[in-house]
Amino acid sequence: MICPRCGAVLPGNASRCFECGASVRMSMPEHERESALTGYVGSREEELEFNRRKKAREPLADYTGYQKVMMILDLVLCGIIILIAIAAKKAVRSGKLGDLQSTVAAFSIPMLVIAVIMVIVGIKAIISVSKLQESNGNFATAFKFLIVGLVVSFLGNRLDGTDIGWLVSLASTLLDVGYLYYFCKGAAELCMPENRSLADRWSLSCKILVALQIISAVFLAYFELFVRKGGIDAAKLLMYSEILLLVGTLIDVVAYLYIIRNLNMTVNFLGSLGRLNSGENYRQ
Repeated sequence: MICPRCGAVLPGNASRCFECGASVRMSMPEHERESALTGYVGSREEELEFNRRKKAREPLADYTGYQKVMMILDLVLCGIIILIAIAAKKAVRSGKLGDLQSTVAAFSIPMLVIAVIMVIVGIKAIISVSKLQESNGNFATAFKFLIVGLVVSFLGNRLDGTDIGWLVSLASTLLDVGYLYYFCKGAAELCMPENRSLADRWSLSCKILVALQIISAVFLAYFELFVRKGGIDAAKLLMYSEILLLVGTLIDVVAYLYIIRNLNMTVNFLGSLGRLNSGENYRQ
């Protein structure tokens, strides 16, 4: 606890300041006593905003951890995709589909395990984003985009191979763009006004991540048009599908690397927010 008069650091159970003798708890109104405990002095509205930002640290830290797990899973997935793509290329050259089918079968269980882990981690990440809604309106909007995007993605998987399936998948990718846009804006808002440089990093991240998602959407649309031309044998189709999946996964890995760095910096900043803010306010 910090004395609101002289700024001296006091034990949490102190009733008077040891330096200036000021009463730090009982003689103050309730919201001022809360300010002394939380380390913030200012208007009630500013203090509430300050506390909302501090509370965002825990769910943001959880979200950061889940993103790291997803990146590792994506890297493992990249290795499997490369092996399947190599097997498909050999099958295209030799015309033997037996080896290709055995390779795909060999990786079916690892792919299933990865998919299950991704679902579990993804659900936990969604819960973390839902908790961030209390921090600011941008996170609330991002959460809505995330939920709608998941529903549309599920429909896209169900409609895969139909005339509108690829359009639904494209819509899901565009909803991901909306989610990333508002998530980055929400993270940037957490950093203001104390850390403008980190907020600027999030603004740059927003542009980069949106660009990567748009590139992914273009690849998807081009591939669907390519497949619809017909005349492609099964081995070639699988090879091209794996190449497309590899490109998309690598884009995800790049996005994870970039966003995880920003998330770590933001979590560390929010951890020091109370000390920084209290110091600034008590000096004024």
